[in-house]
Amino acid sequence: MGVCEDFWPETIEFAWPDEGMPPDRDPTEYYDLDMVDLMEYWRDWRFCLEPFYKDYEEIHEDGVTHVYRDGWGATVRRFIKQGGPPEHIAFDMISSTVWKNKYRQTLLHLDKGRFKDINGMKLRYEKYKANGFYTMYNNTFVFENLRYSMGDVGMLQAMYDDQEWIKDFCQVFTDFTITHLEYLFSEVGVPDAYTIYDDMAYTKSSFCSPAMYRELITPYHKQLVQFLKSYNIGVILHCCGKFDGQLENVVEAGIDCIQPWEVKTGMNMFAMAKEFKGKITFMGNIDIRALETNCYENIDREILPKLQKIRAERIPYIFHTDHSISPVVKVKSYEHALKRFRENCSY
Repeated sequence: MGVCEDFWPETIEFAWPDEGMPPDRDPTEYYDLDMVDLMEYWRDWRFCLEPFYKDYEEIHEDGVTHVYRDGWGATVRRFIKQGGPPEHIAFDMISSTVWKNKYRQTLLHLDKGRFKDINGMKLRYEKYKANGFYTMYNNTFVFENLRYSMGDVGMLQAMYDDQEWIKDFCQVFTDFTITHLEYLFSEVGVPDAYTIYDDMAYTKSSFCSPAMYRELITPYHKQLVQFLKSYNIGVILHCCGKFDGQLENVVEAGIDCIQPWEVKTGMNMFAMAKEFKGKITFMGNIDIRALETNCYENIDREILPKLQKIRAERIPYIFHTDHSISPVVKVKSYEHALKRFRENCSY
């Protein structure tokens, strides 16, 4: 089995150095994980997707949170030193007219300024390729950016009332993504895999029906997947929430691997493996809440039965939590989880 992990920025920057982890070490390298994300969001090395990415406007800051207007024209509130989704306050892109007159044009051409540190990315790419790591790029895609630009309510209303707007947004954004990836591949290098971040579900279900997803989202997932596979790049879909109703569409789009299979939403990786084993690789489904107890017995109860079942049923699997490593998880607890994995990772 493979192994990789995502870490909250504050875990690496603030919490774990106090527990003995060298502050200047990349956790992927430090723990000898297999898959390295070359565009970790905490390093700010993704290419920026927002139409007006230079035009952030700080509105209010109280030492704990700050309110600002981002490059989508959305007004949001975030914690300053804590991860998590933003609070939605207001959105500028409230109609197809606003989209066409103000935002659309900014996404129709290559903008090299969207890459914050192309030379740093290249050095990082060359280092990890030379050391035998499985390299990955990532970014958010159509569904996630519909949410960022219109808000959940505005997006869902438009998906029902103005589908031509949704289709135009998705096509423009798909072309935009491919254009910038082509530049990235030529300037930095071709990765082994690419992760599409599209949170299409919440704790109870997916945001829209499988039929609506198939009509409005699948065609653009397919276009990006086909482009990536023309470079022989594996495609991973990150989708939080309970998205099992969308699995047929995801597989149809050509996705190779899905993560994180959130346990707390009722995602049952083993039930899905009965139907989709051989069609996709599974990544995640290790309940982060067990690691957050920092109790080795709880961690063992979560990890060992799952690894044993994965081995017995020969499910293609990459070890990863069903979320990411928050500052609540102690260094020793994560190291214990890795130890248990490595004792039970051979089929």
